[in-house]
Amino acid sequence: MGWFGPSKKKTLWKAAKDGNEAELRRLIELGGNVNWHNPEEYGSTALMAASQFGHEGCVRLLIESGATVNATDSIGGDSALHHAAWHHAAWNGHLAIAKRLLEGGADATLRDNRGRTAIDCARERGHSEVVALLSEPRYADGDRTECESNVELNANRMRNRLRTE
Repeated sequence: MGWFGPSKKKTLWKAAKDGNEAELRRLIELGGNVNWHNPEEYGSTALMAASQFGHEGCVRLLIESGATVNATDSIGGDSALHHAAWHHAAWNGHLAIAKRLLEGGADATLRDNRGRTAIDCARERGHSEVVALLSEPRYADGDRTECESNVELNANRMRNRLRTE
């Protein structure tokens, strides 16, 4: 299994969940898998955990490191929930995280296994600022594909690297 066996993958996931940005960065630099689905936590990814618990720095770092923003989890062997990390952000009212995920290419039109989008979750919880953000035409229309947004993201990463060199 190499250095990043199940316990090391879980360590990266836990660093994201706990908001330990320094440890998360270290593990990513060592080659940690930012897209690993934790089977003990309903198949959630580090990005979902960081989003759910409000750790914006970890969310930023994971997106910059190639985390799949539209990944879905599964519960108890049921069909996969179309419940990407930004759903957690909308559910808990983390406006800055919802913005970061959307800017990273999250698809605001994805639906979970109950047919809800992130805006539905935000409405249920009364998070009016998140509802307003998700209602913006550039997000609500769903006219960007993940492929297009990843191309944009990679181009931005390259520009940022060139600026710092």
